[in-house]
Amino acid sequence: MDRLIISAGADAPLAEALSGRGNIVLTVTPVTRAVLYAIDGAETHELICELPVGLFGAGHGASAVLEAAADRPWGCGAVVVMNDVFEPSVLERLRVPALLLTRPELRPLCQLVHEHCEQAAPRDVHEAARLARAWFERHVGAAQREPWSPGADWYGPGEPLDPTLP
Repeated sequence: MDRLIISAGADAPLAEALSGRGNIVLTVTPVTRAVLYAIDGAETHELICELPVGLFGAGHGASAVLEAAADRPWGCGAVVVMNDVFEPSVLERLRVPALLLTRPELRPLCQLVHEHCEQAAPRDVHEAARLARAWFERHVGAAQREPWSPGADWYGPGEPLDPTLP
């Protein structure tokens, strides 16, 4: 099964390691707005709208991906983030399966999220990519989104759903 992985903040070797095994990787700027636009674009683009979506973030991209997943839980099936600093208020708002890749000495963070959260300490980027791929294979599924239909209207951020409304 093909999956779309929206990646923010991953360097080229890591993004390449995420691809394959059914994953199509789309790299975006590590800011929340870019991740949200990518989710919206995936939902409405007729060639990829039926692909389930996972979010991957590293470094500054980790917070962007977590914010986007908290804001649009229906737009992604799972999240994998690689960082050592996480905002507790964002983790508390997460409602999708999350894998937190951190240093081994970092205290447990998953109690801030939910029962579908795991924390791991990979030895290197290859192990991080392997863990991320396995997480996406396990959690990102086809039932997460409604397919796009030709002729459906798409409205950008801030635009009313009914064009007659102010």
